[in-house]
Amino acid sequence: MTETIRFRFTPEGKDYSRVMRAHSLRTRAVWLSLAAMIAILVVFLWTSTYRLQGCLLLWLIVVVAPLFAAFAVFVWQPYRVRRQVEREEQLRSEMIWEVDDTQVVITTSLAAAKMDWQVFRQVIETKTDFLLCMAASKHMVRFVPKRAFDSPEQEEAFRALVRSKLRSGRWV
Repeated sequence: MTETIRFRFTPEGKDYSRVMRAHSLRTRAVWLSLAAMIAILVVFLWTSTYRLQGCLLLWLIVVVAPLFAAFAVFVWQPYRVRRQVEREEQLRSEMIWEVDDTQVVITTSLAAAKMDWQVFRQVIETKTDFLLCMAASKHMVRFVPKRAFDSPEQEEAFRALVRSKLRSGRWV
């Protein structure tokens, strides 16, 4: 049995926004959509060079729709989440995490959650966060900002424990 790793942090609106962007970037659907939009745009631009008369509506669909979708996913939704977190104090309450090789315990001023490692499917590490993806839904994550750790050694101990318990996702 490994020693319990204990750390605490107070999530901020920018944490939720950053995690939402990172999580969106790692989904296959986003990358496939972006690739399809780029392919359609390239084909449209290539064919439109041979026909000087282009349909304005088609131009709007091909050029504006992908830009609007990217704006919605990477700017608007994270902004809305950040504003909600800033309005609702309970989303910003301090979290205390205690993890060992058998469980994860997360305590806030409102509740405590005790979870086995099977609750999580995989871990993603970004430059600033660890994202623990839930097994119940690939759209649900718990996150730990790296600023929560008291030392680089504590962060490395957490990284080693999480990697031993969960499969690694694409590291961003």
